[in-house]
Amino acid sequence: MCSSDLGSADAAGLIDLAAVRRAVEAAAGINAGRIAFSGGVCRVRPALAPAAREESGVIATEATPLAGTVRQHVTARLAETFGVASDALRLTFEQSRAELLNTPTQGRVVTAQQTGTGDKVTLAVRVYEGDTLIAQGTLAVGVLVRREVTVSKGAVSRGETVPAEALTGDVQWIPLTVKPAALRAIAGSKARARIDAGSIIEERHIEAPLAVRRGDLLALDCLSGGLVVRTTGKALDDAKEGETIPVETLQWRSVVTAKVSRSGHAVIVGGAGVSGDSARSRGRRAARVP
Repeated sequence: MCSSDLGSADAAGLIDLAAVRRAVEAAAGINAGRIAFSGGVCRVRPALAPAAREESGVIATEATPLAGTVRQHVTARLAETFGVASDALRLTFEQSRAELLNTPTQGRVVTAQQTGTGDKVTLAVRVYEGDTLIAQGTLAVGVLVRREVTVSKGAVSRGETVPAEALTGDVQWIPLTVKPAALRAIAGSKARARIDAGSIIEERHIEAPLAVRRGDLLALDCLSGGLVVRTTGKALDDAKEGETIPVETLQWRSVVTAKVSRSGHAVIVGGAGVSGDSARSRGRRAARVP
């Protein structure tokens, strides 16, 4: 089955899911009953020419590889997983897996289940033609992602404040294990570990800034299925994003445990109790709304 079997895409290159389902059901050699369809639209992209080289027993590619092969499927799958365009990935494949990587996928079903991650991503790949498994194997793929990073112009010792003038932006290819810190979170923060001159500043290098300070007023959400009850509370402790703190509700004067999602906002933790005399009042009932 090719893109022409799906009909015409719109100006944005989109084809609705119903057209995809009809084309699959009409295609020869495909058991549509074994395929689960989900989503709303399918985006059609032109295939790019391969940009691969063989070196030291590996095949590396920096762009969309050969069209209609397992290599292309894996590239698209990893781009989707990491939320980047295919040309923002630099993948390194094992040369010994070239036969599996070059397996044609047109008119076939391909599954690529991620079984491990790190600087290399491990995928269990299977290729089906109709009801027959025609190829399978495990791929260990080296992954570099092109990202915007912040680099320190000079060394910063542990515990020192990171000055804004010591920072510069750059775009680099980095492994998945490197977690660059956002520029807005770096300037003025304290270094959790020593930062060497010329190095990328990672999340692990700096203390996360406080999102809430004791006494701050918070929009407080209480969730129960699809129902959200919102009230206002006062933070009883300092907290960073993702941390839980006691919060006093202003309406019922009850104390609940809430998780800080961002500055000025928190969500009551399910099953949170209350403290003080309010436990015997309607404040206690309000804290149990979820």
